[in-house]
Amino acid sequence: MHCYRTAAEAGNLEAQRILAWNCLNGHRVSRDTATAALWFRKAAEQDDAGAQFQLAAMYCTGTGVVRNLTEAVRWYRRSAEQGDRYAQYNLAVMLLKGQGIAQDAEEAFRWCCLAAEQGLAEAQRQLGDLYHAGHGVAADVALADAWYEKAAEQQGEAGAAAKLGRPNETRAAGAE
Repeated sequence: MHCYRTAAEAGNLEAQRILAWNCLNGHRVSRDTATAALWFRKAAEQDDAGAQFQLAAMYCTGTGVVRNLTEAVRWYRRSAEQGDRYAQYNLAVMLLKGQGIAQDAEEAFRWCCLAAEQGLAEAQRQLGDLYHAGHGVAADVALADAWYEKAAEQQGEAGAAAKLGRPNETRAAGAE
């Protein structure tokens, strides 16, 4: 671990990531979430999308840092702008719920589209909900069903499959 720490302190991105994950998971070092957050931040500041996503998640949960949803949004946005589909989806959810940022259904729809187009089942189901409810976009039941079908095709997304089997009136109206 000494070699990783030395390299991480010298600014080596890969060493910062490895050290962060090892500290977070207690792998070959004592588990230390605050130190993990410090190394994720250093990697995130070097524009590493994965580190930005992880740092955002830590701010959402208060793991290793003081819980701060505004900071979570900031780091999710930076990761999402680099194309991370999980960050795009999480940012969309925070925008829909107004967590750490003012509610904005239209911007949430845009981020959700990007994540859904990359095959993220949760985003595909959410996009179906948004189209069905006309939340952030004009209502379109056919497009809602198309996104529910895409999500249902993936293992583990039973929620979308269930929505396909219901009459239109009983489908979810927006974010869950």
